[in-house]
Amino acid sequence: PPSGDTDFYSVAISGNGEYIATGSFVGSYVFSSTSNVPLQTFDLGCAQSYDLTFNGQFGACGNREGEVWCFSKDSSTPLWSYSVGGIVHSVAIQSITTPTDLIIAAGSSNGYVYVFDETGGAPLWSYDADAVSGTDGGVVSVAMSGQGQYIAVGSYHDKLYLFNAAGSKLWEKPVPVSISWDGGHMG
Repeated sequence: PPSGDTDFYSVAISGNGEYIATGSFVGSYVFSSTSNVPLQTFDLGCAQSYDLTFNGQFGACGNREGEVWCFSKDSSTPLWSYSVGGIVHSVAIQSITTPTDLIIAAGSSNGYVYVFDETGGAPLWSYDADAVSGTDGGVVSVAMSGQGQYIAVGSYHDKLYLFNAAGSKLWEKPVPVSISWDGGHMG
C-alpha cells in the first residue's frame, strides 16, 4: 500500500460507496471502503484521473503518459489500455445496459475527447475540441450521465460540449461543467 511522500492525483468512489480507486507515481490501488488494505494494485503509469462504475466492478484510469486503462476490481491485470497521446486529464466510466456493457470517456491535453466501449480496441469515436476552437489547450474534464447516454466535455477554451453516446455533438457553450445522474440537469 502507499506510504511516505506519495502524491495522489485523483481519487474515485463508486456510486454505491463500496469501492475507492486512487493512484500516484508509485502505483494505482482499488480499496474496499471497509479496509485500508488494497484489493488490487496496478502499475498504470503516473495516474492522473480515475472513475468507477456505480457498483465499483469496473474502473477507468488516465495517466500522464497519455494512456487510458480499463480495469476490474477482481483482477490485477488491466482489461485493456489505449494510447491517446497527451496527458489524460479526466476519465468517466458507466455501465450502460448490463454491468459489463461499458462506455468510457477520456479527455486529453492533445485536445481530443475519446469514447470507448468495454473492448477498448480503438475509440468508438473522438472529437478534436482544439480544432473547433482554433486554439491549443486540451480537454480537461469529462462527465457522463448515469447510463452513459450523455457525455459532457469541458475544455481549456472555456467551452462545454454535450454529446450523445453515439458521438453526435448536441451543442457547445462557454460555461463550467457538471451533469446530473439522469442527464437532465447541467451546470
